[in-house]
Amino acid sequence: MGCLVALSFTISNFGHVERLILVGPPPSPLPEAASNGSHAGASLARASLARSKGVVDSVVTVGTSTFTKRNPPALIALRISLLGQDLEGYAKPCSALAGATEEFDIRKIDVQTLIVTGDEDKVSPLDMC
Repeated sequence: MGCLVALSFTISNFGHVERLILVGPPPSPLPEAASNGSHAGASLARASLARSKGVVDSVVTVGTSTFTKRNPPALIALRISLLGQDLEGYAKPCSALAGATEEFDIRKIDVQTLIVTGDEDKVSPLDMC
């Protein structure tokens, strides 16, 4: 989500940004399947299912690397972090991300930009970045 905000700000505020770092930027525009998934995540959170299986299991199984999956303390910390969030506080960014269906005109970015991603990042794969 932060990458979308940073991109939007940089494009809309020519000359106010000197350098840009994007960590795991989502595709632009967000594909329909990803948008639908974010809407589903918001719905699950609002239905309080995030505290059982729903969102927590999805993030832990789909959103973590092989290395993290082999690290039980890291998985426990991730689960605790997700379970400790306010459900509406989780749902609102999911809904906002789901609405990111317009493409950013990245040709308007005229600053040095560093994009960081991991070789197992499913949202921001190396070839897309």
